[in-house]
Amino acid sequence: MNKQRRKQINTIKRELKRIEQDLQNVLDEEQDAFDSMPENLQYSMRGIDSEDAINNMEDAQMELNNAIKSIQSVIESLNEIG
Repeated sequence: MNKQRRKQINTIKRELKRIEQDLQNVLDEEQDAFDSMPENLQYSMRGIDSEDAINNMEDAQMELNNAIKSIQSVIESLNEIG
């Protein structure tokens, strides 16, 4: 792989890490909002929607983390090749 493509791979990894952190921030805010809801609201449609959003963001974050790990493996393989 040439130098330009290696640079692109590293840029993608940095961008994914930034996106993962942004998603974590939103997830934390949504979790805090859910936790601050009175219990009766947590069981309402609003609370259920919030919980669904939290679960979906957790799934997305896990997938982003897997993508970052895969890209790191590519980078390490490229470093071994030289």
